[in-house]
Amino acid sequence: MNEDFFKEERGGLQTTESLLPTEDSGQPTFAPYATAMFQNNAKIINDTMFFAFAPTPYYTYYWTVVKRNLDWYHGFVPGIHDNGILSSQTGSALCSMAAELTASGGITFEGDERAEAFLAKFYKERNVLGNLAQRLPVHNAIGFMLTKVDVDEKGNLDISFVPGHRYYAQCDNKRNVLAFKACINFVSADVSDRGDNSQASREGYFLVEERFYRHNRPCVRYRVYRGPVLATAPLYPAGGDMGLDERELPAHVRAMLKRSFAPKLNTIYELPFDDLGARVTTISLSATGMDDYACFADGMLANCQTQLFELDLTKTQKSEHKYLAQDFLVLPETMTLAPVGDRARAEHLERGNSFAYINRRIGKSAHYADPTKAAPFLYSPARQIDAYNQDIVQILNEIAAQTDFSPATIAGFLRPGVEITATQVTDDKDRTRQTIKTRRELLAKDLNYCNKIILKHYLGIDNVDVATVFREGSLSNPTLDTDIIIKKLNAHLITHQMAVEEANPQLSKREAEKVYLQAAEEQKEQQSQPFDGLNIMSQ
Repeated sequence: MNEDFFKEERGGLQTTESLLPTEDSGQPTFAPYATAMFQNNAKIINDTMFFAFAPTPYYTYYWTVVKRNLDWYHGFVPGIHDNGILSSQTGSALCSMAAELTASGGITFEGDERAEAFLAKFYKERNVLGNLAQRLPVHNAIGFMLTKVDVDEKGNLDISFVPGHRYYAQCDNKRNVLAFKACINFVSADVSDRGDNSQASREGYFLVEERFYRHNRPCVRYRVYRGPVLATAPLYPAGGDMGLDERELPAHVRAMLKRSFAPKLNTIYELPFDDLGARVTTISLSATGMDDYACFADGMLANCQTQLFELDLTKTQKSEHKYLAQDFLVLPETMTLAPVGDRARAEHLERGNSFAYINRRIGKSAHYADPTKAAPFLYSPARQIDAYNQDIVQILNEIAAQTDFSPATIAGFLRPGVEITATQVTDDKDRTRQTIKTRRELLAKDLNYCNKIILKHYLGIDNVDVATVFREGSLSNPTLDTDIIIKKLNAHLITHQMAVEEANPQLSKREAEKVYLQAAEEQKEQQSQPFDGLNIMSQ
């Protein structure tokens, strides 16, 4: 709302005292709160420490694109949320929404039965899906992560995921990893009751894994780097890129590493794989401005940051109107008394008396260009809430378009209580499921790569036919889904077995086939019993 609004509505109104909410509004309350929230979270959330290791060609990309996406993911963006704009943390909600839709149905395997059984047990014992689900929100924000097979000193394998701001990788055009450096663990400072209060005992240390080829053999080396003394430090200390010798580490750090990590530091080990056992997993096939680097991809927040800013700004303005709450009367200046003496001094004294300052909102003076049209009118901040709500809905629809989700999906996660029509549900099935399907295919492709390594290592079988399948969680109204399936079946567009598969997306093809055969057998038995299962001949 601005002065032009009043000119259009009241025929040439010119304000001598601002009527804008941003001038006489909730800003004195919201600005300190928003700034304090930003500063407090900036101290806790530090995602730039590992950026010091970035290769020079990647540096600008990490400090601009990656860091900007992370800021919106956490909901605290410099220059915005430290300047009086409240954070809705919608970016985090969007990334968590996409992660939930991707992994909520679980994982199954289809193909060789022996491989299926082994992988199902392996994934359960090592909580692979749980670890993946934990990494998916920030993966959606950044757009890429490292999926890798780990090996311990006893030769046991595991699958882990490293978010895109915790590693650096060199890839060829097919995203085959040629080398990487990843931060895999944080060794905490000493908290034992030994009275050791030295600086070294209070510092943090980071365990870093490096994989590379040496004499055409895949190798791994582990190093420890000193972390920043303060959590607010933006980077690792300069000069620490070579890693620390074990003798330089405090006793409690050495002891912790021995308990949880057996390989020797700064020692090169050969990997029991044919390659580095790692893949760069992305949520898209392109990276803004980085077409020459296959190790990058755009995150889901990359194209909607303007809308995220508009949303937070609109919500802040809506909150300010709620703060104003009280209606006030706009009066021609001829009907009000001007302050006596210095105006600024008079207003300052008036603000000091909070009761008088609040009552001052009852009336506002205004100057009309045309005295014949001078008349008081009521200005109601509460009337603007509906307009703000409409703006918020429009912005959320734009965010849905930019992130390749349907408005119905966004509504279900970000606008609780919103009713979804059948048309919107159908759109939800079409657009959202296609987006989630693409994400799952990219994840499954790299998990299949890891599974081949695992099956060859444990079962001694190579190139086995088994695929990772993400079971589909419910995205819409189950009743409507069932009605659509029945209509397809009655129109002879699908078979009965296909209907079972569609109605039970959480089942694998083999499981769905068993359900179909069992249901068909039960139906056959019921048809063989007359009068709804009552055998009157035996009575």
